[in-house]
Amino acid sequence: MKKIIIVIERSEDLFDAYSDNCDGIYGAGNSSEECKKDIELSIAQIKEKLPMERWPEEIKGEYELEYIIKQ
Repeated sequence: MKKIIIVIERSEDLFDAYSDNCDGIYGAGNSSEECKKDIELSIAQIKEKLPMERWPEEIKGEYELEYIIKQ
């Protein structure tokens, strides 16, 4: 199973997130939980709107998300 590392950072206004090892996955929200949900939505939209050959390799097949929250 592939592991996708997601880094969540807090800015002055909100939380933002990006994948450390998978291009094209980004998220944001008013809390870390909202940010995690936005990451899941980002992956779902990639799968819905792009042909499979354009998906990052990491989201083809089984994968798990690992979150790192930076203070």
